[in-house]
Amino acid sequence: KRARVIGFNRLKLYFMIGIPGEGQADIDAIIWLCKELAEYLPIVVSIGVFVPKQGTVWQDQSIASQEY
Repeated sequence: KRARVIGFNRLKLYFMIGIPGEGQADIDAIIWLCKELAEYLPIVVSIGVFVPKQGTVWQDQSIASQEY
């Protein structure tokens, strides 16, 4: 509500899914948050998929295998 009062007319949200250890509850939380915020402002949602990069702590991690 406050965002609209101070002049926001829409909200852009960015999420990443497929991170090792992520579960369905995390996806459900993203959906819940988007629904809640959409009651107050138009939203634009972007979702990226986790890709482990060489040279990072997650380079040997596999992408989450659960289908969403």
